[in-house]
Amino acid sequence: MAALMVEPSTRLYAAAFFRPTSREAIQFEFGRRSRYSLPMTAGMLRPPRQANAAMPLRLELQSLKYSHWARVPLHHARIQSMKLSNQRGWSVLLDDCASHVAIQLPDVGHCLSIIEIAELPELLK
Repeated sequence: MAALMVEPSTRLYAAAFFRPTSREAIQFEFGRRSRYSLPMTAGMLRPPRQANAAMPLRLELQSLKYSHWARVPLHHARIQSMKLSNQRGWSVLLDDCASHVAIQLPDVGHCLSIIEIAELPELLK
């Protein structure tokens, strides 16, 4: 644990640093500061004698599930739908459909478009 030298009555705020990736994210919430609780680091350091340091009521850690973001075409498809009748049901027409070529990679566990594969030369081997 690193030793910090600060002036008395200095307000310190807790922080968490991480290196994000394309699949993972992390978020820390250290609780709100009220007049009865100081930030997380203030509870860890020696406070001045007149201040009563109290830890926040709870430390919340939110775990996010990873998701893979893939590229989509720049324009959205124009879809027309209409109900023909109760017997025949609905009719859906797609104008100007965009072709999208993707490859499923079962080893990695997700799909990649051709554009993404061109940017990742290690997958072309």
